[in-house]
Amino acid sequence: MQWTDILILIALGLGIAIVTTMSGVGGGVFFVPVLIYLEGLQITVAREISQFAILGTSLVGSITYLRQKRVNVRVGLIAAAFSVAGVLVYKYFFAFLSNAIVTLVFALFLLFLAVYYITPILYNYFKKRNSPPQAMTGEVPTSAAVSMGEMPSPQGVKWVLKAALLFFVGGFVAAMLGVGGGIIFVPTLSTILDFPIHFATATSSFTIVFNAITNVLVAGFRGQIDYVLGSALIVGAMPGAYIGAKYSRKVPKDPLKCVIAAVMCAVGILMLTGV
Repeated sequence: MQWTDILILIALGLGIAIVTTMSGVGGGVFFVPVLIYLEGLQITVAREISQFAILGTSLVGSITYLRQKRVNVRVGLIAAAFSVAGVLVYKYFFAFLSNAIVTLVFALFLLFLAVYYITPILYNYFKKRNSPPQAMTGEVPTSAAVSMGEMPSPQGVKWVLKAALLFFVGGFVAAMLGVGGGIIFVPTLSTILDFPIHFATATSSFTIVFNAITNVLVAGFRGQIDYVLGSALIVGAMPGAYIGAKYSRKVPKDPLKCVIAAVMCAVGILMLTGV
């Protein structure tokens, strides 16, 4: 491996982390294709290196969110218990799945993500375009309207029963594809458990740390991680995650998500066609 490859991976890790952190898209959806197309790796190898990089970015995010008191630690730990179980089930019972199958699932996953992110943007655009203009009321939002709200604290066991399977699936998918699992964790927390989105994303990031640790420990024990490539991504991704979080409020989310969705579509189609 040449130093130029390492420098390119550092730069790509930085750029991917900045953009994905700003938009709320998990970095693994781009770490894996970068390793496949830039380094010529099989997806079952690339996903383990991606998990190593995700561990770094999720740690940065979680520390930031914990300081901001946006993480429900109790819910996050319970979610982590089920999601780690999903990781272990995949690692020990489904790791036999071939590169071709995992590549197909990853490509379909990218196309699903693209549709998932762009559909509400298009819906809101056409809804706003077809709605009659509203008169300005001159009212100023109150502090309650612009605050993040109160930290949710679900009680009892019913919420655990409702969300357990989805947390498990999130861990299973993360282990299979080399992603964080936030695409499943965030909707579960926000829709099923009624978490405000700011708390849902923060608690999801906290949960992903445990997924990534489990993936890295198992893959590392099996000798499946190229630590040089993973470290190069982490060197760029960790400051990228910090920069993305710091300036995320200053960047319009919808145009950024549209660009990311277009890239995911292109990569998904390339993988489906075997290019």
